[in-house]
Amino acid sequence: MLISSRNKKDRRKVSDFFLASGEDLSSLNFEPPFAGTAGLPDSEVDLLMLCNLESILTGSDWDCIFDSVYINPVAEQGPEGPWIYEVSAELLKALQSLGPADALDCARSWAETDEWTLRDNITIEKVSEVLQKLISLAQQALLQNKRLFIWAEA
Repeated sequence: MLISSRNKKDRRKVSDFFLASGEDLSSLNFEPPFAGTAGLPDSEVDLLMLCNLESILTGSDWDCIFDSVYINPVAEQGPEGPWIYEVSAELLKALQSLGPADALDCARSWAETDEWTLRDNITIEKVSEVLQKLISLAQQALLQNKRLFIWAEA
């Protein structure tokens, strides 16, 4: 999928990933960092990249993923953001089950997507590092009975 085929709204920058329960989410004040949450600040990931990752891991159609998961935030401060999205259950489950060899293969595939290749100074090591952090957050979510959310801004 080419970047130009999507509008600016789709390019919302993910500033952080964080773990929270539904109760935690209802009390957020829209000011990161989120005290007491494990996160991945300044991840260099946007919503399109997450759709690519989920498509790689699950084989699901990219447009269906975007339209069902990332088109509407679960919370927003206002029309200009910031916004909070929930990582889909499918992506969370896929990340939780990735072994080391599969994670490396996934990182290679993810690194070849347009959204990564069009960035400066991106290496397979950098993409693999981001993926490993996402895997760790997904596993923490499972252990803590929390959900994984995304803090995004324009």
